[in-house]
Amino acid sequence: MRRLRLAPLLLAACAGREAKVADPPAVGLDESRLARVSAEVDQAMLRGVVACRALAENIHVRTFRAGSEQPQRTLTVLRDIVTRAGAEHASLIDGSGVVVASTDPQAVGYDFSEWPFLRHVAAGEVLVFPAVGIGAGRRRIFFVAPRGEDGGAAVLRHDVSAFDRLLDGVAAPAALVYRGRYEVATNRTGFGFDGLDGREARAVDPGERSVLAMMDEVFPPIGDTLVREGTAFDVRRAPTVVADWQVLVCTPRP
Repeated sequence: MRRLRLAPLLLAACAGREAKVADPPAVGLDESRLARVSAEVDQAMLRGVVACRALAENIHVRTFRAGSEQPQRTLTVLRDIVTRAGAEHASLIDGSGVVVASTDPQAVGYDFSEWPFLRHVAAGEVLVFPAVGIGAGRRRIFFVAPRGEDGGAAVLRHDVSAFDRLLDGVAAPAALVYRGRYEVATNRTGFGFDGLDGREARAVDPGERSVLAMMDEVFPPIGDTLVREGTAFDVRRAPTVVADWQVLVCTPRP
């Protein structure tokens, strides 16, 4: 399957992972199960992209502006897509970067004007990127699509627990990883693919080279091998349909 070239954006690395029961790590790789789980991850990613595009193309969403006389109609559309897509929240951002409507009332009025993803949206790109709620410490995946002609965007926010459950289909330690560094979902909390458990979430502008250089030192790339509790593991990578996302699986070295 040809991979979607969706523009990447790193907002924050992963921290605050929910507790999961750790299974014994020394489990071999079942190729058929990995192929099935990778296909399921692809389908979940594509469902998020399709749902976000459908939201952005809805007539009430495309034409919505702050102060609209019929905000309830637009909110009904947002709530409906949240239910059908299994998302946490849906929001609309105007061309200046301000949230003008959301199923999360606290998000309305938030200013994203300094965040880099608006440049990609203005260029007509669809984004899929991870973030951690800095206050809540929760892992999330965002799907963002351009709406209207003013540079605005439609946003779907998903909790990653559904991806955790998909990875449970792999017996070996596995993770959904962004840019080869950032563990977003996993079937083995505490295994430490990137060794970053407990670090503070950080917002990153990928256009700022000095920030990226600093983050590259803090968050080193996941290599081809890992050593955990005296056991060496080989790291197998399965690319997803969305660029910059991979499923990583660790198997004990012979």
